[in-house]
This record gives sequence, C-alpha cells and structure tokens, in this order.
Amino acid sequence: MNEITLKVFGARRQPDPTFPGAFEHSFWINVQDLSHHIPTNPNPRRPAKTLKSVYLDVTDSLLNKDIIDPKLANCFHVKNKGMLIFANSVDRDSERTDKGHKSGSLKEEEAYLRISFREEEGDFVGDGNMDGGHTYEIIKRTANEIQKLNSEPEDGYWTPIKQYVKVSVLQGYPKEIISHIAQARNTGIQVTQESLLNLEGAFDWIKEALKDEPYNDKIGYFQGDTDENEQATQFDVRDIVSLLELFNLNTYPKETPSLQPTDVYHQKAQILERYGADTSDLQKMLPILKDVLRLHDVVTKSAAEWAAKNGFELKNGIVKRRKTPYTFMFSGEQGVVRLHNAPLYALLSAFRGKVRRNDLGVVVW
Repeated sequence: MNEITLKVFGARRQPDPTFPGAFEHSFWINVQDLSHHIPTNPNPRRPAKTLKSVYLDVTDSLLNKDIIDPKLANCFHVKNKGMLIFANSVDRDSERTDKGHKSGSLKEEEAYLRISFREEEGDFVGDGNMDGGHTYEIIKRTANEIQKLNSEPEDGYWTPIKQYVKVSVLQGYPKEIISHIAQARNTGIQVTQESLLNLEGAFDWIKEALKDEPYNDKIGYFQGDTDENEQATQFDVRDIVSLLELFNLNTYPKETPSLQPTDVYHQKAQILERYGADTSDLQKMLPILKDVLRLHDVVTKSAAEWAAKNGFELKNGIVKRRKTPYTFMFSGEQGVVRLHNAPLYALLSAFRGKVRRNDLGVVVW
C-alpha cells in the first residue's frame, strides 16, 4: 500500500449518504506541494500529448501567462475543474499539523493529510487519480519552471506564481464500484464541437485550401488529432475560425463602427457554434485564408519588435517571451517574443478595414 503526505488548505470531509464509512474529502493544494507519486490506475483515459493547443492554454493559465491584469494572477484553482482521487484512507497528521501551527509555518486553514492507496489486485484497478489526469501531468511538467520563474523572474510572467488546484478524494468506497465510477466520470466528457463539425465536413474547404502548405498536418480538426509523426497538432481549427471571424463583414460591417469583434477572443465556443449553423460567411473568405494565417504570425512577431524599436514599453502579460526562439508556424520565421492573443486579436481586427466584397460577394483585399 502506498502512502503520501500533503500540505493542504481548507480541508473538508463529507460523509456519503449511501455507503456507510465512505467520505468525500475536498481541499485546495499549492501545485508546488502536490506529490508527483499519485497512482493513475483508475483513470481509463491516459492523458494525450500535452502540446495540443487546449493543454497549452492550461499551461499558460498555470504560469500566469494568460492574463494582462495582475489582479487576475494566481486564479488557476477557480478556472480549472481540478482532480478527483480514490484513496483507501485519509487521516490528519495531527502531530505535524499542530507543530506547524505553533511554529507559525502553517496557516490556521492549513493541515497535513496522510493519504494511502491500495494497489491493483485481480479485478481491482487500484486507488489513485481518476479524473483530471491532464491537469496532473501539466502540474508535474511545469513544477521546475514555476520554481525557476519564482527565483529568477522573466518578462512576460506575473510572479510570484502561487497557484492552487482543487482536489477531491473519495475514501472508503467498495472496490467493486470504483471502476464503474471511473468509467462513468470519464464517459461523461462531451465530444468537442470541432469533432462533430469535422464529421459533418464543415472544415473540408479549409483542408483542401491548405493541403499543400508545409503547416497543413500541424492543424487539428478534431479531438486528439495528430500530425504525420503521431505528435499532437500545434494549432486548432477553432482558432482558424476565430481568426477569419475577425474579418467577417456581415457580422461586423465597416459601416457600423460600434460593432467590433470583441467577443471573438473570449467566446471561441460560441463563434464555432455560429460557424456550424452557417459556414457560408467564412467560406467566402477563401481568397484571404492563407494571408490571414500569415498575417497572424507577422503581427504577433513584429508588434513587440516594432514597439521596442520606437521607444514603447509593452507590459508583462501582453508579450510572451522565452529564451529559445518560437518558430512561427504559418510564416516559418523565428523570434523570442510574441503577442498574447488578446492584444493580437485586437490588432488583427483592424485589418478588416482592408478587405471588401467583390461583385460575387467573395471577400478579397
């Protein structure tokens, strides 16, 4: 039987109404204090490669890279659904907790919990992390980066990074029901909108237009899509739809300046749903599709460089920086700085003034 000890915040215990002696424990835990030795046996889905754009978004959130306002830093615990764990026992380490309270090393709401896990045996899958596997993998992968950024702050990050994640622990449940709970929790995950639209052929015109481009296989059109090397794709089709929507003259006519695509960045799901209901507006942008993608890279790379050259300072959270160069997928260029998507989308939308409809209603420059 394996056992770990965790320093947690705000621990609560709730008895199960059906199974006597079974409890749900819930608490917050600093991601830097989360053990890297929690078993993952009960999870029927192994985490996909975490380079896919949706998981990069989670990573950005964990590293405070997805914000502009510093008041919104360290909010990962309320943006992420957290982790669900099965355990054999959960006990308060009273001696260590009391000692920490007396010495002042623990806050009043903090405590140490000992959690034990039964191992796989026969038909029993074992205890461990049942849901939130991707979150757990990302937390483990970024642990060293968070530690380094907190000791050696870099531009583009709000530090100190002090993120928490919500953890729920189901303790004392019969072995026979654990696999059923795990299957039910994971099969409840909905198929993504883009996967359904892909089955309907809604993206076929994009695939056809980009089939000969060097970045073609790096675009994901459905959940779990991979490139020719079985690696996770780097760019999601929902982002292509959002970029084209910035140039939609029907939704945001140039004759009505008050209508601006301020919803595109924050409401990608709604934008994709709107596209699914009527694809005709964006299909009329076929002549500018490749240009828009290249413009995406040109603006995100050059805006920060232009600002520095002309004596402007861009605040942390607006620019992403790293020591190893980015390779911009659509332009093929490299650079160490890029814009965060929020200001990038605002700049790109200004180029809507440079497109028009021709006599056939097709959008051209």
